[in-house]
Amino acid sequence: MKNNDIFCEYMVCRKPTARVLALKAVMILMFLVITACYIVLLVPFPSLKLLSLAPVWAILLVVTYYMVTSLNVEYEYTVTNGEMDVDKIIAKRRRNRLITFHLSEAEAFGRYLPQKHSRNRYQKTIVACDRNASTQLWFCVARVPDKGSTLVIFNATQKLLDSMTPFLRPGLGF
Repeated sequence: MKNNDIFCEYMVCRKPTARVLALKAVMILMFLVITACYIVLLVPFPSLKLLSLAPVWAILLVVTYYMVTSLNVEYEYTVTNGEMDVDKIIAKRRRNRLITFHLSEAEAFGRYLPQKHSRNRYQKTIVACDRNASTQLWFCVARVPDKGSTLVIFNATQKLLDSMTPFLRPGLGF
């Protein structure tokens, strides 16, 4: 018996913007300032034992780590027998399903050119790509019951595109 299932996945890391990098720097700087205050507090008040404030400092370290790493985002696209799933993975700890739709129900598909979509009104737009200015962006417009007409912008490899093409309506392929 032959297995004709089609499965393809692709993962892309979102490149940090200047705003995200600045936010990470501010969080780390605040942690360092609080650590410096912690050390300065120990010098004039020897009665405050190092161990008494160590748990507070450790908690602050863990919170800072989680806040900084939570800005690391990846997107995973999975095509399984004509159904496409787009997931957002935050800090390799948490996965959120952004959308699931069947490719046969796609209304439009192709290379993403922002000027072609600026006048269109979609109920929802999902930007799941490495960066908005990327030259290798693709789009798919799908009507999803709970989201309405949804524009999905994503990066794709030739393998991912080849796994999608058989399920698209005639005339929608690239």
